[in-house]
Amino acid sequence: MTTLRKTPSIGSLIAVALLVATAWNFSGPLIGSYLGQVNRNNAAFATARAGVVESHNRNYKSLCPRWRDATLLERWTTYGDRRWCKDFVGRL
Repeated sequence: MTTLRKTPSIGSLIAVALLVATAWNFSGPLIGSYLGQVNRNNAAFATARAGVVESHNRNYKSLCPRWRDATLLERWTTYGDRRWCKDFVGRL
């Protein structure tokens, strides 16, 4: 006995095509805007980090000697925001 396959109707093919087109139209801008924002954030953080590194290179001679000479307790309580000085102790 031979079974015949039923071919999909033209209406169901149009419905699938409309569903795919709708999903494509809505997902494109959402994905594009998300990826664009990620890219902008990465660029902004890289620029900010470069500014911080430049500031450390410019100011370590005046800020790091006090951090270097402080006790461990003073480093934790008073100079906690100068932890970056440990990278510059060799330059002093």
